[in-house]
Amino acid sequence: MAEHWAVTYQVAGEEEHGLNFVEFTTDTRTLRAKELASRLPPAPPDATWHLALVSNDAADARALAPTDELPWSPEPLRLIVATVAPATDGGDDDAVAPPPPSPSSSPQKRRASRWLAKGLSAAKSATAAAARVVDAAAAATGGTMAVGTRKVRVGASLDASTRRQTFAARDVKAAEEFSLTLVTCDGKDALRNVRREVELLAAVGRECRHCPILVGQSIQRDGPKISVALLGRPYVALATEWLPEARVPIVLRGVATALAHMHSRDVAHGDVGPRSVVLQRDGEALLADFSCARTPCAHDTATREACMALSATLVDARCRNCQAPEVASLKPGGPQVDARADVYAFGCWAHIVATGAPPRNGVDDDALPGRLAALLREALAFDVDDRPDAATVLAKCRLL
Repeated sequence: MAEHWAVTYQVAGEEEHGLNFVEFTTDTRTLRAKELASRLPPAPPDATWHLALVSNDAADARALAPTDELPWSPEPLRLIVATVAPATDGGDDDAVAPPPPSPSSSPQKRRASRWLAKGLSAAKSATAAAARVVDAAAAATGGTMAVGTRKVRVGASLDASTRRQTFAARDVKAAEEFSLTLVTCDGKDALRNVRREVELLAAVGRECRHCPILVGQSIQRDGPKISVALLGRPYVALATEWLPEARVPIVLRGVATALAHMHSRDVAHGDVGPRSVVLQRDGEALLADFSCARTPCAHDTATREACMALSATLVDARCRNCQAPEVASLKPGGPQVDARADVYAFGCWAHIVATGAPPRNGVDDDALPGRLAALLREALAFDVDDRPDAATVLAKCRLL
């Protein structure tokens, strides 16, 4: 049976960069330390990785010999790694008096142990400080935290849900504005979902100004708690309610542009609605929150297992009142779920920002201009085959 491993690790001497993450699959439930080291990025030239396994509460670490076996765990393993060059005269580091060696220990192993001890001490301080900043950000603004290579000051809260919090943020040095999303992961599945989100952001974000981009990311862990920080395009508010009539076409064109771009790359958003469309300072719309995004767009619903797999990608959906009928009543043998579910959700959200209310009893023709009412009737068609694709929706939005 194949087992999926997740590992967070920190390189001794590089604590300011936070934790790194790697995942892989093996055919066994145990793994030797040297095999685990081979799964990490290559060590610097003429050096090797030496590993220490950190306890869940980050209070202790055990240096690993190459032949030590690690059992599979449902929680991500936590490592401190140190690069150790082949033993020579020892350099400056050998001037530090080592602990009494065992008869079987070599100078190289003693140097590795010292580096790991230093790395563990620094890593515990760094992760504890980062966790305190993440926890405090929800209660107070003005703190700073490192995300990737940037240091940002946390500002006002923009949005919050059970596992995600988004804040305004500003680069301390460059004074650039960003949005900072903090995601709390309670296990490997949640961490894997964030990884999928990051990969899809990288695939579509930079090619369309109405899609979010990932400027930086970092993973912080304090005991069993893992927090992922994502730094992206700035925005000032959610598009959750009625907008002035003059602004509606601009906002609709932005979201339709994002959907058409994503669907052309075979990526479905999965959660279009008031909590995932945000407004920037210039009034343009941004389709944010890729936590439910998936690729390919089309998803089979023929079996119970296929429906469960799709449901797993939508576990964090926050705009369920905008879900297409085939998604809301997901069942084996039902209609195939594809990119046109996003089109239906777009129609629901567009009705909200144009009239101030969802389309509970169909499109409100009296509150909508003729072209927009016609577009929403097509987007909100109950039958999947009667809905237009996102490219057609965009073309009609440009005529509003």
